[in-house]
Amino acid sequence: NKLERLVFGNNRISQISDFAFQNIRSLKELYLFTEKLTTLNKNIFKGLSNLIKLDLEFNLLIRIENETFVYLTNLT
Repeated sequence: NKLERLVFGNNRISQISDFAFQNIRSLKELYLFTEKLTTLNKNIFKGLSNLIKLDLEFNLLIRIENETFVYLTNLT
């Protein structure tokens, strides 16, 4: 089986390392809602070329680096 959907919500995640999802190439849906993320680094989503849904709702984002979403070519 391949991981296609990953849900994090209300976990108080404040930081995600660069390349954290790099080895989950089968991922199609990533939910990071109601966390405490303030920054999205440019390599955070590297490797997620199959991702079609990304939910960052209700975070505390104040900084998104240039090219952060460049790897997400299939988002709808």
